[in-house]
Amino acid sequence: MTGFNAIGAFGAELAIPGSGSGNFGDIAIGPNGQVVAAYQTPSGTAGPSTIQFALNSTGSTSGSFALATSTVPTQMGGFRAIPAQPSRTVDAELGLVYDISNGPHRGRLHLVYTDAPDATSNDLNIFTRYSDNNGATWSSPHRVNTDAGTNSQFFSKIALDPTTGFIAVVWYDCRNSAANNLVELWGTVSLDGGVTFLPEVKISAGSTSGVGKGSGNELGDYLGLDFYGGMFHPCWADDSNSTGDNPDGTSELDFYTAAVTVVPAVPVLTSVGFGTNASFTLKLTSTPMFNFRIDASTDLVNWSNIGSGITDTNGVLFFRETNAAYSARMYRAHWP
Repeated sequence: MTGFNAIGAFGAELAIPGSGSGNFGDIAIGPNGQVVAAYQTPSGTAGPSTIQFALNSTGSTSGSFALATSTVPTQMGGFRAIPAQPSRTVDAELGLVYDISNGPHRGRLHLVYTDAPDATSNDLNIFTRYSDNNGATWSSPHRVNTDAGTNSQFFSKIALDPTTGFIAVVWYDCRNSAANNLVELWGTVSLDGGVTFLPEVKISAGSTSGVGKGSGNELGDYLGLDFYGGMFHPCWADDSNSTGDNPDGTSELDFYTAAVTVVPAVPVLTSVGFGTNASFTLKLTSTPMFNFRIDASTDLVNWSNIGSGITDTNGVLFFRETNAAYSARMYRAHWP
């Protein structure tokens, strides 16, 4: 992109090493222009397969892609039939995203994918990993769906908020389907660079059956997801007609979306004390990496904003008011 609605010239195509038998891949561009491509291979069976990574460190067509020695195994192949998608089948549905925020994990590469106990089980689950060296090595897998059952979770999608560095992951989830063939859309967020995730939540209002729908495409192959300014927007196939405005009612799939806002914990303000030159320091404790505004008042009626700040990776913000020569002064914090 060279501007709004403007696309520059493409350079010569570059080969991705080892990808001849690969498929169902993704690509991510890092903050320094580096490009990582990934794919699963082999892709023609129900499983297992291996996720391979290749790096172009300059992002230039004058460079080349080098295959990483590190790989990620999965029991998912490219064509796994499950009760919720018996004809179209599913794959590992790997996804990549770089942290391009100005947060503490800038440059971290994140991976999401599906795995299972073996190559025939319907107990599919969603996992994430991260790499701080462009895919040369990866963290241990982190399972993001925490249900205790053996129903299927699949078609994961990952996105990163460049304003905060938060990560959103969404997926189709059959946990509430006795026959393991009805899906709901679920999702979760990581506030600490993929180390931990908040408890997942149900996003869709109804349950969907894609079996036999979409002219045989069923639920298709992908979900959509974007994340910006503390709000993420998934897009999925749905025939529940939970909104009451699906043109086909419950007989056929339509695109559904939702706006999901990441809300911090209620901020707690405590006094640190006075310093030199009539300065006064407050300690705010809440969720990491959120921007809070600080207001002050002498009568609890009239409030004025005296500044703002972002909580650190531990959820703490120290705020100093430099002109606090008052006999009584009250403070409050709020977001947004």
